[in-house]
Amino acid sequence: MDPSQTIEVDTIEEAHEAMYRLGWTDGLPVIPPTPRLVEAALEYLGRDPQEVVGEVPPKNRLATVEKVVVNSVMAGCLPEYIPVVIAALEGMLDDSFNLNGIQATTNCISPLAIVTGPVVEQLGFNAGDNVFGGGSRPTLPLAAPYGSSCGTSAAGMPEKLTAPPWGILGSTPTVSRRTRRTAPGAQSTRSVGLPGMRPV
Repeated sequence: MDPSQTIEVDTIEEAHEAMYRLGWTDGLPVIPPTPRLVEAALEYLGRDPQEVVGEVPPKNRLATVEKVVVNSVMAGCLPEYIPVVIAALEGMLDDSFNLNGIQATTNCISPLAIVTGPVVEQLGFNAGDNVFGGGSRPTLPLAAPYGSSCGTSAAGMPEKLTAPPWGILGSTPTVSRRTRRTAPGAQSTRSVGLPGMRPV
């Protein structure tokens, strides 16, 4: 079922069970994407909800701004995080990144997005010590929409089209920030502009 379609439930527990049953989550708890939360994020972005961000392999279904927003809300993103999510997804959809290979491989791999520029400080990413660890609100919520967008938009879910024999503990896509102490090397880059901030 399309995650931008509406379902009716009576309790938060029913919402969690329904989202798992519909394939909107890989098993981790998610925030129910209520109309209020989705509309607030879309209003913040100021973009057409039906604008196409790209075709997400392996099934090449269209990821619209609205669908990315719904997945971002489920991951716990604040509205100001979502431009970074869209920029990361656009970078991963670049042909040189070979997202189709990543989505359909039997190998145990996961993407890494590196965030740089003023947005790093303004959103509060980890850097230096504990760069891949917790304690920074945007880090995991910014990684999760990539995984859920690829799952809900492209059917890239375990036992469906992704088929690593064992999977890996670190299979959640990772978002990090770049500082002077970290080496550059992103395969694809995209700029992101947030309201009131200069593009990075």
